[in-house]
Amino acid sequence: MRIVGGEFRSRVLKAPPGRETRPILARVREAVFSMLAQRLPQARVADLFSGSGIIGFEALSRGAASVDFFEAGGAARRIIETNASALGVNDRVTLHRRPLPQAVVPGLPWDLVFVDPPWGKELGGPAAIAVLEAQRLHPDGRLIMRERVGQQDPEHLWLERGFELVDERHYGESAVQVLATLPS
Repeated sequence: MRIVGGEFRSRVLKAPPGRETRPILARVREAVFSMLAQRLPQARVADLFSGSGIIGFEALSRGAASVDFFEAGGAARRIIETNASALGVNDRVTLHRRPLPQAVVPGLPWDLVFVDPPWGKELGGPAAIAVLEAQRLHPDGRLIMRERVGQQDPEHLWLERGFELVDERHYGESAVQVLATLPS
């Protein structure tokens, strides 16, 4: 896996062994980060269901100030620690080990929250709700949800949860939804 843009462009990251994680393809990552380019400088970012951490490390490479990684799997956590050390960004990374959504607790709000849960397990919606209930998404922030095409939640369900669907794009099997909080 390579970082596709920014300070660490072309740097190779390690991935957890086996098929437990499903890293986002480079072309999908490039498209998503191009959409969010103006929001990245100095952003506080959360990477939920981090896996290898490629999304969070891509954000750091493109100017994010910090990333909170949320990963319950032991092998994946060790890979995130290894990748952070290899890039020299340990001081900009926090690794949360508790499972989601329980791991999301009140604190400083994030500007960008990436939610990339294991497909078919219906974990994305509860994690997004936890972010909203803990008031962790900045009022002008964005939550980016990646699911398998056909498994993503419809717009009316996001509205019921307190989110507005700002954008939705499909890249092969991946559906990417960009969400904002509804004004209070």
